[in-house]
Amino acid sequence: MGKYFICPFISMDELEKHKDEFKVLTRNQENKVFNAQILDFKQGDVNGDGVVDNVFLIGNKPYGDESPFLDNITLIIQCGRTQRFTRVNLKNNAGYNPTIFLGNFTTDRSKEILITIDTGGSG
Repeated sequence: MGKYFICPFISMDELEKHKDEFKVLTRNQENKVFNAQILDFKQGDVNGDGVVDNVFLIGNKPYGDESPFLDNITLIIQCGRTQRFTRVNLKNNAGYNPTIFLGNFTTDRSKEILITIDTGGSG
């Protein structure tokens, strides 16, 4: 995917309407499968400008749809005011069931982003 992520969705309705068309990007590079998908999506003012932003988690299914394992999980934030995208590479970016939670954990007015990713194990 390089440095760019192009996402035409500006609302949850738009995401639902078009997600089947744009859900999967594939690339086979030396038998390494790149199968990026939108894993989770939330909306909320995360930059404090008073305008609702779009927050996406995208990731790769290296073993195809039959495996629940995901890697290269990346956070994408679309500013509601400017429509520009910011890509945030995560330090721990592999596992299962990645989710986004938007909430206010500090005293400022914007929401913070909490990402949870199950890492497996014996339960």
